[in-house]
Amino acid sequence: MITSPFPLAGITTVLTMSTIMTGVSASMPQVSYIKAVDVYLWISFLFVFLSVIEYAAVNYLTTIEERKQLKKRGKVQSSVFCCLQKASQKPQCNPSTSP
Repeated sequence: MITSPFPLAGITTVLTMSTIMTGVSASMPQVSYIKAVDVYLWISFLFVFLSVIEYAAVNYLTTIEERKQLKKRGKVQSSVFCCLQKASQKPQCNPSTSP
């Protein structure tokens, strides 16, 4: 599985956008209508949030597709089984190479 720094950057950007939105709302005077800066910040927040959701969905669907292809070829084992199998294997000593 290929990992990317995108999720971390996306989550950081979402948190930064929410902090900026809170700061701007606190520093602006209270009015009864929606300000243009609010619309701009909410749309920006929405785009960043949806891009993080898109990345997660594509990553999940790609992983599912890869597992289906490997399972079709008969090369998939349960991850728990693989971990238990590796843990139970003891290093084998080859008598011909021992001193």
